[in-house]
Amino acid sequence: MHRRICGLQWLALGCGAVLFSTLRPAGAGVWVTNGPQDTSIYALALDPDDPDVVYAGSASGRVFTSTDGGGSWTLTSNGLPVGSSVRALVIDPVNANTIYAGLAGSGVYKTTNAGLNWGPANSGMLGVNVRALAINPITSTTLYAGTATQGVYKTTNGGGSWSPVNNGLTSLNVNALAVHATMPNRVYAATSAGGVFKTANGGTGWAPINQGNLDTTLPTDVPANAIVVDANSLTEETGYAGTGGQGVHKAFLIPNWDPLNLGLTNLDVRALALDPADANTLYAGTSAGTVFRLFAVKEGTDDSDDPNKNLNWSAIGNNLDGFDVTALAVHPTDRQRVYAATVGGGVYALTPLCSATPLAGCLQPAQANKAVLTVKDSINNKQDSLTWKWLKGASTLLSDFGDPLTTDAYSLCVYDESGSEPVLLVSATAPPGGTCGTQPCWKVKGTTGFQYKNAKRTADGIDAITLKAGASTKAQSTVVLKGLTFDTSGLFPTTPKQPLSLPLRVQLQAENGHCWEAIYSIATKNVAATGTKAGQFSAKAD
Repeated sequence: MHRRICGLQWLALGCGAVLFSTLRPAGAGVWVTNGPQDTSIYALALDPDDPDVVYAGSASGRVFTSTDGGGSWTLTSNGLPVGSSVRALVIDPVNANTIYAGLAGSGVYKTTNAGLNWGPANSGMLGVNVRALAINPITSTTLYAGTATQGVYKTTNGGGSWSPVNNGLTSLNVNALAVHATMPNRVYAATSAGGVFKTANGGTGWAPINQGNLDTTLPTDVPANAIVVDANSLTEETGYAGTGGQGVHKAFLIPNWDPLNLGLTNLDVRALALDPADANTLYAGTSAGTVFRLFAVKEGTDDSDDPNKNLNWSAIGNNLDGFDVTALAVHPTDRQRVYAATVGGGVYALTPLCSATPLAGCLQPAQANKAVLTVKDSINNKQDSLTWKWLKGASTLLSDFGDPLTTDAYSLCVYDESGSEPVLLVSATAPPGGTCGTQPCWKVKGTTGFQYKNAKRTADGIDAITLKAGASTKAQSTVVLKGLTFDTSGLFPTTPKQPLSLPLRVQLQAENGHCWEAIYSIATKNVAATGTKAGQFSAKAD
């Protein structure tokens, strides 16, 4: 119900470590370089007024700015000390021209003109090795700095002066900080040797929050590298901690922690990010260059005491060449974009396998009204579904399908063509090859085609694909998507929800360039969800 699901590729943009993407996991990646040559990036920040403006802090002490979502980069480091690694960046939510940079060995620097000029803002913390920054979202002149050896510092005057606030903080190596969005006196510190600490009074006193009820404990024998807190939690505290070696732990009511690691094949987690528009979607960046995504994180304890119930991480983008991921950020309004930072990999862009606009020359049904599209938009996104049946199709050769067993991914792409320009609403990609459960995801089906089955729906919610070659009216294809890992909000994005705009164009795009399509100008049912009643759409192709 809350996410637009789309398949993607990573593209290296050659700056040092920012990954631009869309919210689209899937198959093979294609890398292109298009940015400043700096090899390691440790910090990211998105302009809250214009999230296409991205700031990246590098290991060499430089800040780069992109105004086109990672497509190109400009050096914006005037005034920063040379050689002091930029380990943290945070933007003032009230005035986006004001940005703070946390530097290794040089404290905090500040710009009030969006990076054109920087100056020291480190009175009281000269020479301090800053690892993390967090800002009070309500009173933005209040900030916290986490340091490598000296705990947490606080300023209440926008960096004019800093003071240590470490009472009760027994581990002074702070890797990450988080401020609760609606209760900003609650601050959380992830440390290298003491797990996670919390202050409820803006730093006056800290206490460890690693031991919950019974065995709900956050491990303290490994570093806590990342901490995020659900900004939508108005009264309770829901948090996620990323650890170096024991994966991700979730606390629905802090400090009751439980592991959340099914499908997380790399437990060395270096970065976490919640989708700001949907706190039910969590991202994890790990060492060795893998980014994972987990849907329905809030539903982990539904109908079970096991928080891993029905939750499975899936890797998104497979071509980071083993570069450690150091930071993640999700675009707040265009939820098809995710940014990440890596050590040593340049800037990568992860682009959708679905084309931005419909492909030309796709095969169409040989008979009208024989390609059927049905969508169910349930209140419970576990029950969301989309089924596309391309029946009585134009003549299709077996060779047109390429080889999904080894090389060719398949993407289902839905476009809204009601406006002056087509808009990609849904993109779901099944990568080539792979193992689903204990069986190959793709299999040869008889002598005429292929079949894809993925009961866990880890590839954008795709449950099944059937490809059948044949003469005119004999060829057919079917694609079925289902929740949890598919949801229909890409089709019904407005609040309150409205019926789908028509016409819609649905294409099945193969990575080898072949495609099959149908156009839907009239719906037999087109009802938006209201209250507890599911939305439904069904149509037969023109």
